[in-house]
Amino acid sequence: MKEKIRVVCKEGKSLSQEALISKLNPIIRGWANYYRHSVAKEIYGSVDNYTWKCIWNLCISRHNNKGKKWVKNKYFDNKWIFKTGKHELYRMSTTKIKRFIKVKGSEHPFNGNNDYWNKRMYQNKDMALHTINNQESKPQM
Repeated sequence: MKEKIRVVCKEGKSLSQEALISKLNPIIRGWANYYRHSVAKEIYGSVDNYTWKCIWNLCISRHNNKGKKWVKNKYFDNKWIFKTGKHELYRMSTTKIKRFIKVKGSEHPFNGNNDYWNKRMYQNKDMALHTINNQESKPQM
């Protein structure tokens, strides 16, 4: 992950700010969404930090005759977010961690315990939609 970010930043020295954001965002967002079910909040923060350092070094190297305050004002907003008027670099630490609700070992959908499954569906609306769609597509016996 960090290697991809480093390569994009090195190869993107001549890219505009919007083009660099559009190259980095799919990489960062895809990795964040893939691992959002695991315990990855600290890793998200470290990747955000690494990404920020790579972009900061890229901006400083682009304008080596300008001051750091000038570079900050050109590329970052007041909260140090790398953005243009339309585009903003995605930060992994903003990704919400979603936990799976484990199924009890003795439960399965066909044992007749509808109270348990209705409670699960009410707690996890994504699972409820998925289960309802799958049940509608199954043929009746």
